[in-house]
Amino acid sequence: MSVLQDESDQNIPFPFNINDKELSLLEYFSFRKVKIQYIQNQEIVKMSSPIGSVCGLTYYNNGIIIRGLDEILWLDTNCSQVEIRVAENEDAKQKHDLVINHQDHILRITFYCSEDLLTFQEKLDQQSSIKFPPLKQMLNLKKQLYAGKLSQVDLYSTRSKYYRGIQNLMQFYAVKTYDISSQKVNKIVMREIKYLRCLKSKPFISKLIKIFNSENQCNLVFQYFKEGSLLEYLNKKGSLKEFQIKIIMHQILEGLGHIHEKQIIHRDLKPENIIMEDSKLLKINIIDFGLACKTGSINRLDERCGTPGYIAPEILNAG
Repeated sequence: MSVLQDESDQNIPFPFNINDKELSLLEYFSFRKVKIQYIQNQEIVKMSSPIGSVCGLTYYNNGIIIRGLDEILWLDTNCSQVEIRVAENEDAKQKHDLVINHQDHILRITFYCSEDLLTFQEKLDQQSSIKFPPLKQMLNLKKQLYAGKLSQVDLYSTRSKYYRGIQNLMQFYAVKTYDISSQKVNKIVMREIKYLRCLKSKPFISKLIKIFNSENQCNLVFQYFKEGSLLEYLNKKGSLKEFQIKIIMHQILEGLGHIHEKQIIHRDLKPENIIMEDSKLLKINIIDFGLACKTGSINRLDERCGTPGYIAPEILNAG
């Protein structure tokens, strides 16, 4: 474990081994499938004022911290895959400056990134959970959408923000909240997250945007579609024409095809778990992977689970 010192000579643990000479080298790390390149410069660390735009990332206590213009995100992740390499062509990368503030510690780092910060942060969101700040500091609770046995889904909106006199457009999210104080529920949540990340690039499947993780709670953030589920759409319309059914069934079957390609079984497919993204174009997304399992999970394949009226006959007839 290396230690960096800021201007006040406070010791700051940095979770990989580097020496003074290596501080000026281009460091490279592979964060699962996300690759980023940046400069760790000792002189910048010692400076007492921010440089340029205040945004970026660093490692801290087995996590990555991203500092934006008006927020700090602490992402819990694995910091073991780290190597140090010399920069071949710094000009080919975008230069970013940042200030990291965490409790009493301050790190100032310049790094070179092959993509813009927003793209990189989106990739981090897909591979990590946010430990700080908590969900309710970043989003506003609007109302409850659904309450189940293990989880509830609430509607949240972004907080109103002004930047240079321009107000950002408000966005809405469906947030699925689990109480993970029990080990059993925690395993279910981790499995659902794993499957959603595995399917993140596939069409007709709900996209997991962010994860907020605290000691006893896990919040999964999804895009919100105000038109509701396929069941709500059917109740409103009463009946569908054959060409409409074909459009919807094509998407459901293609979505299931992507799920099965990853050796995942949904196990709770029903109209309530199909969301209407756009009722005019009949665009849908498959949601809720809480009961999903892998095809190799023989013990779990024999479980009687699902919703009465939609459970496959072979499950009801098993054992």
